[in-house]
Amino acid sequence: MCRAFFIYSKNKELARRVALYSIQKSYEEQNNDGYFMLSDNAIIKTLNYRKYVRAVLRSNSNHYLIHLRFATNGISKKKNIHGWKFNL
Repeated sequence: MCRAFFIYSKNKELARRVALYSIQKSYEEQNNDGYFMLSDNAIIKTLNYRKYVRAVLRSNSNHYLIHLRFATNGISKKKNIHGWKFNL
């Protein structure tokens, strides 16, 4: 099953550490069929775990919307990763 997180903290470093912890734990549990992140200054959609972690490390935000895909249907490819940018 996919996992989605919304992480917020007034402390940017704390928000980043919680995001990285959530991503690492999900990866260790084999939830690794795609990664999406939206923050103040970044949007990434990738199949590459290391690229995803580097994007989180480079971000400078106090909030993150994270989606970690676990393929139960369909193949693991970029177009099947949930998460889309939109304007409100």
